[in-house]
Amino acid sequence: MEVIATVENGATESSDYTERFTITFKDAGTSSFVAVTAIEGVPTEGTVGTDLTLTGTVKPDNATNKTIKWSIGSTNNAGASISSNQLSATKAGAVEVIATVENGATESSDYTERFTITFKVSSRVAARSSIMSAPAMTNAMLLPNISAQSRAFVTNITLPTQQTEAGTDFDLSQANVEASGEKDFTIDWIVGRGFAEMPDNHTVRMDTPGQVTMTAVVVDGNADGSVYTQDFVITFTQPSVTEPEEMTPIMTEREPEEMTPIMTEPEREPEEMTPIVTEPEREPEEMTPIITEPEQEPEEMTPIITEPEREPEEMTPIVTEPEREPEEMTPIITKPEREPEEMTPIIPQQQPEEILNTEVTIPITPIDTPVSTSGPSSQQNVMIQSSDILISVMGSTVTNSDIVLVAKNPDGILYDNAVWSIINDGGTLSSLSKNVLRAEKKGVVTVRVAVGNGIPKFSTKVITIR
Repeated sequence: MEVIATVENGATESSDYTERFTITFKDAGTSSFVAVTAIEGVPTEGTVGTDLTLTGTVKPDNATNKTIKWSIGSTNNAGASISSNQLSATKAGAVEVIATVENGATESSDYTERFTITFKVSSRVAARSSIMSAPAMTNAMLLPNISAQSRAFVTNITLPTQQTEAGTDFDLSQANVEASGEKDFTIDWIVGRGFAEMPDNHTVRMDTPGQVTMTAVVVDGNADGSVYTQDFVITFTQPSVTEPEEMTPIMTEREPEEMTPIMTEPEREPEEMTPIVTEPEREPEEMTPIITEPEQEPEEMTPIITEPEREPEEMTPIVTEPEREPEEMTPIITKPEREPEEMTPIIPQQQPEEILNTEVTIPITPIDTPVSTSGPSSQQNVMIQSSDILISVMGSTVTNSDIVLVAKNPDGILYDNAVWSIINDGGTLSSLSKNVLRAEKKGVVTVRVAVGNGIPKFSTKVITIR
């Protein structure tokens, strides 16, 4: 039996919306319902700009209900739209379609199955070759009915530059379209070859130096109405400010700190010599022979110049004091074989042990700070943040989309032992499956990657989900 459902003024403000339904009545206690188990033969690929007819075979063949209705799922990276069973896309990418058989699972519940279809950009080589080799034939034969008012088509796309520094955004919107005829053409961009991040349709970014091929796509851009494409190789160069240059000021700050206590110690030595001179009780025997020389003035006994093993440096202040009779110093200087050699061991005796220890520990403290020296057990819980780990993002950073995370060293080699984690999902409801990130809401999520054995290294990256 067929019934008609009507919603008054449901179609417009003055017209009703109607829909027909078929109701089948069966005898009580009997049921010949056969459930759907699978849908096969659904296409997996399509071409941008060309409608794709969605078809499928319902299994088993004797299923009670076999009518399929098609809809688009959560993943739609190709700008796809669907009308009845006709699927079309405006750019290259993947789209999820849902096949539904009403009352296919049971007599009162639907059967659904999801499929992924990938759209690709068609080649334009044959079309452009024919235009260049036979332009007269293209205008006269392919479009004979509109030769006077030929349709506008793209002849070339140019970029003012194809180079920028790694870690900066390259603006693709600066591309200029050269066309035959007056028409505003819209360019869509996709990554043709290589790995790069596209925050939006007109921006491409690489965090490490390298090249990526970007493909410009213009729907209805060729003279025959097909899709026009053109490739551009974008080069990301090494940034002008390198990491070694950033380390230089750190090194120069440590050196003055280490040298400062050593340079400021010369004025301490004269002060330390004074208490040593006032200790004549250490070697009274040596003082006696000096006293037996009255012509040299007993005042010279006070500095104990005859004790080279303790105060050879006292000769220096005597030389600087001419008022103490430099003539008497002459016979003392005639013993160089003892005094110069003994001056070296006297220096550590005169200087406090605290000063020597200060000179040794000052340079060690800042250098060893990053590495824990408390023992093997503490090193296992330490990670060092490293700028040698370069994180790249592949795919579109939009909600409900797979975002592939890649960690490389400065030479572009992938780390095969990278371990990924989410530090802060920023309310995006993000999740990680190995190196694939997926966020359900817009916001900012921070991820971290750790690599290496022993004391691992790590790096972080902030990703904006749109």
